[in-house]
Amino acid sequence: MIKTEQEYKRSLSEIVQMKKSINKNPPLENLGVGAFNLGIQDEVKEYENIKAGKIPNYLYSFDNIGLLLIALRIESGLSQSELARKLGVPASQVCRDERNDYHGVSTITINKLLKIYNKKLTIKAI
Repeated sequence: MIKTEQEYKRSLSEIVQMKKSINKNPPLENLGVGAFNLGIQDEVKEYENIKAGKIPNYLYSFDNIGLLLIALRIESGLSQSELARKLGVPASQVCRDERNDYHGVSTITINKLLKIYNKKLTIKAI
């Protein structure tokens, strides 16, 4: 999952470079490049959908709570630095938390994030 605007721009650049490479090289040399390119294109499309407020259903599970929190930040249009300011923590802390998909953060931190995003979380045991 692409987590930052910087990663998004880098991925777009990689797609352009791969397309140039595919056009220059014979088809047999491009085996595997196409699959790699499709993976990046899928991630780019997912990031663009999240920015547009279309969060994928797979993120709405307890196992993916960290990725959901990242998607909510992206959807809200906040950078990691802007989120850090709102939380009153260093930007490096937000970067580290997101790199680790928020594993190990407290419920207090999760509640702060949800308030910033103006969202509520409901957990249902079924």
